[in-house]
Amino acid sequence: MQYHSLLLLSSLETRPAVLTALQKLVEFQKLELHWNEQNPDILWIDEELSIGIARVRELIADLQQKPFQEICKVALVLRAQTLTLESQHALLKTLEEPPADTLIMLITPQTEGLLPTIVSRCQIVRLDSATTHEKSASRVLQAVLSSRSKKEVFELAEQIGSSREEAIAFVQQYLKTMQQQLEKQPSAKVLAHIKHVIQALRQLNNNCNVTLVIESMLFKRATE
Repeated sequence: MQYHSLLLLSSLETRPAVLTALQKLVEFQKLELHWNEQNPDILWIDEELSIGIARVRELIADLQQKPFQEICKVALVLRAQTLTLESQHALLKTLEEPPADTLIMLITPQTEGLLPTIVSRCQIVRLDSATTHEKSASRVLQAVLSSRSKKEVFELAEQIGSSREEAIAFVQQYLKTMQQQLEKQPSAKVLAHIKHVIQALRQLNNNCNVTLVIESMLFKRATE
């Protein structure tokens, strides 16, 4: 695989969820990288609000160093749409001519907010898992809102999967789907369920049992 700059269109916003999605892409499997947060050759920009120029310059400097244990260094920029205009200009040349043995990935749900020159310098890749979670979240929400039986709720929970990373990614998308539903049609029941979903997300991040957390989240909605 040729190392270059990628623009990953995805609604995933957490490190575990992104790493899980990347592992499933065939082109990245060929690299045989250790996709984990502790890997010193995986560099992150993970800012909640906006990504300033100082953080981008720091990343560019880190990319100049040789990989410690992998065949390349990987830079992952979460929520790339929050890059300031100044930051995007600082990143342009590096995206066009990445340092040797590097792979730069900008992760964003849409290209809006990014300079056209940023987009044109990247190969666009859609993370299938993001679309899968979005479809699953809509299906599950429709099911729980229609007051399915306890048995059906448990079957839905099993379909989400037992992987913590997958569960976290799903719950995040499920929460977003519920918030969109609430905007379209205000409902006290939906608002109450959102609180359960936020609690479930917190429990998953605290290493609680994945299956029990998902079942509890959906069961509470089904019995409200």
